[in-house]
Amino acid sequence: ICTWNACGIRVKIAEFRLFVLDYNPDNILIQESSLKPEQTANITNYTCYRNDRPAGRQVYGGTC
Repeated sequence: ICTWNACGIRVKIAEFRLFVLDYNPDNILIQESSLKPEQTANITNYTCYRNDRPAGRQVYGGTC
């Protein structure tokens, strides 16, 4: 199991994908993804389950 406080995954996604390739964790828990509803954090061979902030709130936080 891997847990990561991303503080905005969009900026660091390439670095994170390399980490996943190197360590191949079974589960990945990402906090503070800061993704908007139309954005995605596609990571090969993983299924993403998200818990975004309610509409109308600032875009920060969130988990996937």
